[in-house]
Amino acid sequence: MTKAEYSLILTGVPVRFNSMESVVKKPRAGQFQSQGKNIGTGVVPVSAKFPKEVDRLLRSLPNRSEFIREAVMEKLKAEGFI
Repeated sequence: MTKAEYSLILTGVPVRFNSMESVVKKPRAGQFQSQGKNIGTGVVPVSAKFPKEVDRLLRSLPNRSEFIREAVMEKLKAEGFI
């Protein structure tokens, strides 16, 4: 068993092998591609930690990034920052 085959068994991640038997992961559809949110390129994400209850609710939202982005923008406007 090659190292690449062993990796496939352990992770269960779909892979394809090149001629040198190294593992190359296939990108998922939409992964790391612009979603057209007028944010621009080269923007670095900002992260925050939330209490477990809030985290659970946020993760249940269909588009949590958009929800959080809109909530932050609304708060910044309300506070007069933008």
